[in-house]
Amino acid sequence: VDATGRDHPRRAGLALHLGERLGLPSIGVTHRPLVARGDEPDDTDGATSPLTLDQEQVARWVRTVAGVRPVVAHAAWRTDAKVAAEVVLRTRAGARTPEPLRQARRVARLQQDLEQAGFFDTRGGFERVRVGVDELIELYGEHNVEGLEAVRALRAEAEQRLVALDQRRD
Repeated sequence: VDATGRDHPRRAGLALHLGERLGLPSIGVTHRPLVARGDEPDDTDGATSPLTLDQEQVARWVRTVAGVRPVVAHAAWRTDAKVAAEVVLRTRAGARTPEPLRQARRVARLQQDLEQAGFFDTRGGFERVRVGVDELIELYGEHNVEGLEAVRALRAEAEQRLVALDQRRD
């Protein structure tokens, strides 16, 4: 989750709440700590270092790519900082941000594009959504796209709007 967990003034950030509500272990990933403190890790791929709050380790800096600013892996619901860092390292796919968050952000941008295209009723916006969904599925493969049906629904809506625009033009 793109949020904090125990690195929070009340030790209960959004990643912790979401995990509890869903009944699933959860971690948070952010670009910087909220209130915890600790030195950044060595500038080597996979290096980590602790972030503490009131002498308790609540998160870890994680250097996902050497030479790139680290991210923070937050302990959240039924996880600790070590597990959070391990999950981030396993899901990084050669990028700074873990792959599940990158995929979620890409789908969110497609949803925003669809909403903006609908507001302005523009052909280019609907085409951008259609192409974006196709690229997403091609990049990750259908079996690796989280919420595949929702992503396909975005494409179907964009396609329907394109047909409607074409009918109005004729």
